[in-house]
Amino acid sequence: MQRTSLSLNNLIVYTALLLFTLGQLEIFIVLKISNAMHVTLFFLLIIYVISARKLKSKYGYFLIVGLILSILLLFPIGVNIIADLSRFAWFYIMILLPLHALNNRLRYIQIIKPLIIFYLFIGAVIILDSFVYFVTDHTVLFDVELYLTPRFSGCFNDSNFLGLIYGTFFIISLYIKVPYVLVFRLVSFICILLSGSFSVILFVIVAISFTYFLPLQRQWMKAGWCVLITFIAYPLFFLFNYELSVAFKKIVLFFIDLPESIIEIKFRSLTYRLDTVSQAIGLLYEKPFGYGYRSLLTYLPRDTHNSYIGMAFEYGFYTLIVIMLSLAFCATSKVSNSLVWFLCLMGMMLNIHYSPIYMVGIVVAIVFKDQNYQDGILRKIS
Repeated sequence: MQRTSLSLNNLIVYTALLLFTLGQLEIFIVLKISNAMHVTLFFLLIIYVISARKLKSKYGYFLIVGLILSILLLFPIGVNIIADLSRFAWFYIMILLPLHALNNRLRYIQIIKPLIIFYLFIGAVIILDSFVYFVTDHTVLFDVELYLTPRFSGCFNDSNFLGLIYGTFFIISLYIKVPYVLVFRLVSFICILLSGSFSVILFVIVAISFTYFLPLQRQWMKAGWCVLITFIAYPLFFLFNYELSVAFKKIVLFFIDLPESIIEIKFRSLTYRLDTVSQAIGLLYEKPFGYGYRSLLTYLPRDTHNSYIGMAFEYGFYTLIVIMLSLAFCATSKVSNSLVWFLCLMGMMLNIHYSPIYMVGIVVAIVFKDQNYQDGILRKIS
């Protein structure tokens, strides 16, 4: 019986590793293999919860609350049953995987090394491909987008996700002595720059700063603040549109010398996005249980690029509770504080909560609970 339990735990961890690595590549997303991975992971986690004799967590009752409230996910189902199953599984993973990580810290720490090596290799390939572009004006492997600056996405969904992924790993490398830490930190930093994502650069700085000046002990409150900003503060943007445009122009010019006309185009793009957010909020109040799988573009002219809006619009306000439940298991160490701040803030600019990098960040924020724990346990993987 003991051997079966250990085998199941290892199977869960290695399935998670596949999702964290191959499952994040664009080709696996397009072929729906990533969806198959997290549906598989969902069933493994369900078996684990049923067979576990004791779960070590003072937040174990969150699981019961989540299971009871999950009936709300049934209201918007029907647009695409297979996709609904995949989304349903993902929401449960957001609660069950943190619970599993909390009870199996050492197993997850042991997959840090292959995770780092995988992204170190991918990052190096993207950097070499971009180097070829700057020398020859052509890429060999991946596409490049010309928008303000050349923006690279590599083998990921788009350039913003390249920045998000390596922004997450850059923060991890600042606090944890991962294998090849200095090289990995440099590769992550270069990939952030190659992504051309101003949001990633800004929120990496803000997340690290908040860790020292605004270290909220309850991690779920960080998502709570971002939800409040999305649903309350964002609509106020239009009341101070002119003042914010002036401030935006000054901030951009401080970091990079660009023609003011280009900066205005970028700000106008942000205005269009926030206008869509405002429209989406109005529609959500009319149908709080959600409109169904990928319904956003059916009702709105463009995507909101906001996780809290996107998830709630598809499957209702309950999904915002799921986000907060997933964060309740996180530690209060410096790496946890920075990671959670970064992921929650990026959620206001991208649909990141359906991305495996979100769960990578949450798992790391759980298993590395303090510096002494890190120093002692990392000798096992170095």
